[in-house]
Amino acid sequence: MQKLAALVITSFLAAPAFASSIAPESASICTRDFNSWGQSSHCECPDATRYENRIGQCVQGLPVEIAVEGYIYPSRNTDGDVVAYRIMKNGTESYNVALPFALREKFADEKLEGTKILFKGEKIDHFSGNELVETTIIVDEIDTPDLSPEIVLFH
Repeated sequence: MQKLAALVITSFLAAPAFASSIAPESASICTRDFNSWGQSSHCECPDATRYENRIGQCVQGLPVEIAVEGYIYPSRNTDGDVVAYRIMKNGTESYNVALPFALREKFADEKLEGTKILFKGEKIDHFSGNELVETTIIVDEIDTPDLSPEIVLFH
């Protein structure tokens, strides 16, 4: 029994830390309000998960900070309305971006499309089974010399 306990502890300590990921089960009961990120401010999530009110999802795992420099592009619906934003990095890597309303409005300006920006925030992975499908960055801070300070500074 001691060998098994030692093996389990050793395996746990040797395993890499897992970033937050979307929980396989969604929230059950949510408030009917909307926060500055366009999500319910509170929802009940299953055990061992927490509600992330910036993306409106139940997540599991520990927060992991990430910094990604890339170009921001809007995703538009068939009417041409911006429904989401993505960061393209080196033409191969792509990330979803979660932004508060105040910053979404600033990025709606088509002149900013394709501007290189350093995004800093929390990384949230989305898996399908054991396969990583996409990663979302919940943006806490942006930095770029090309943008005016009133766009860069927010919280």
